[in-house]
Amino acid sequence: MGKRIVSGAILMSILGAVVLLNLFFPYGMNLVVGALCAWAVYEITNAMGLAKRWEILLPGMGFALALPLVTSWAISWYLIGACYLLYMLTFFGLMLFHHERLSFAETAATFAMTLLIVSAMNCLVYIRDFAGQHAAFYVYMTICASWVSDAGAYFAGSFWGKHKLCPKLSPKKTIEGVFGGFFLNILAMIVFGVSYNYIFYGGALHMSYLSLVLIGLITTVISILGDLSFSFIKRTRGIKDYGTIIPGHGGILDRFDSVVFVAPFVYFFVQLLPMIVPSMGFFW
Repeated sequence: MGKRIVSGAILMSILGAVVLLNLFFPYGMNLVVGALCAWAVYEITNAMGLAKRWEILLPGMGFALALPLVTSWAISWYLIGACYLLYMLTFFGLMLFHHERLSFAETAATFAMTLLIVSAMNCLVYIRDFAGQHAAFYVYMTICASWVSDAGAYFAGSFWGKHKLCPKLSPKKTIEGVFGGFFLNILAMIVFGVSYNYIFYGGALHMSYLSLVLIGLITTVISILGDLSFSFIKRTRGIKDYGTIIPGHGGILDRFDSVVFVAPFVYFFVQLLPMIVPSMGFFW
């Protein structure tokens, strides 16, 4: 547990540094997201037993690097479409050329998971672009909504967990842990929102506490769905973790599995119900 806590604290510090860097070098976030996506693609490809198949690995990693890098450009929609088209044509062209030594089931699963991971993680860049001057806050809250719920579930389950949630996929997850995730995530969203408002704006912002509570509530469920989905892949492939790059946590996908599911939700949710609103109403 100690190693997990230390690694978690370091990750949160790095995350804070990255989002603050956005104030001085916005494109840095594109680079970081691209690097994370590329490593995550390597991990999922390795989980499928195809990491040594360059014809499968390289197109996926190239797509993972390219998509976040072209996002935010003036002609980004054309370039984004070109990235998807080029990846599809390259992937299936090489797959057909090397079809005698490849399994369609594994390559198709790798292709689908690469699209999911990269498209979803790239929503962090979309959130940053949408949020304007509050970009750092929105991105930080998105990732925290994934990680805090997991932390709450982990600690509540460790101390009070008795009833297993899904023992065949994730033996350590408990129903008590889920309630701990709900409580800590909602509390954290409110605390982070209030802290951001008063530390950086002296309380002048109109925070939507309804939005903060709903994000904390709904992302807890979504993060559990993401965690269990990637656990299902691990159990199917007979592996414990996707990697060892993060001590106490595993690989990038072991830490960002819930972010893959949460980021797209937050991107669409905040456009309907922003965390920071122009005027204050009864429910805000």
